[in-house]
Amino acid sequence: QGMIDVSTAWSPTDYPEIWIDMLNSVAREVDLPMITHPTAAGSPPLFGQGIPLAATRNICRQVPNIVGWKMLYPYPGYRVIAEALKTLDRPVAVMGALAHFFHEYHMMGMLDGTMSGFWNYAAEPMVKHLDALDKGDHQAALSIWRAGLVQLHEAVGDRGRLHIRYKVATWLRGLIPSPIMRPPLPLPRQSEIDLLYAALQAAGLDVIDQRDTKIGLPA
Repeated sequence: QGMIDVSTAWSPTDYPEIWIDMLNSVAREVDLPMITHPTAAGSPPLFGQGIPLAATRNICRQVPNIVGWKMLYPYPGYRVIAEALKTLDRPVAVMGALAHFFHEYHMMGMLDGTMSGFWNYAAEPMVKHLDALDKGDHQAALSIWRAGLVQLHEAVGDRGRLHIRYKVATWLRGLIPSPIMRPPLPLPRQSEIDLLYAALQAAGLDVIDQRDTKIGLPA
């Protein structure tokens, strides 16, 4: 029960030392660069489940091993955090996570790299899209983005089902043998499989035979 104090009920703004102490303890034992996964109890609507602005600055300043900050924020909060990271006295990379905003992030200069499960099932068009943006070919990038890629990411990106849908989409690509997560995580629904199958096809990606997608799951 007491672990709720430093997990789902933790306030990074009021008690930043909890995570700062943990990170610095790790750094003392294994002095390597760190890329964070900065989730907290949540501060909607601006920062969602991401650690808010003041705590982000504080943690980065007090943990010098941090070199990258995974960006788990809604779009407006993402901009606030990304701009703040650029004002630190050392580089801390802005690591995009929600792929359905990668086009906007890149166009705003707020995508130093990515840490994202969306790569599991759509690496080919994602690489082409970001390569086109890097080369300044915005029309090519936009044509890839609008040709089903952003719609696919939006179909996957239900925050309450995100990792389940990552696995379903990766399975539908034929890259893993099963869409089933380990218990106690829930089963995917057949409606999710059908939704993602159609989205993958619309994005022009190879998928398994549709007959193999009917595996007796709940509707």
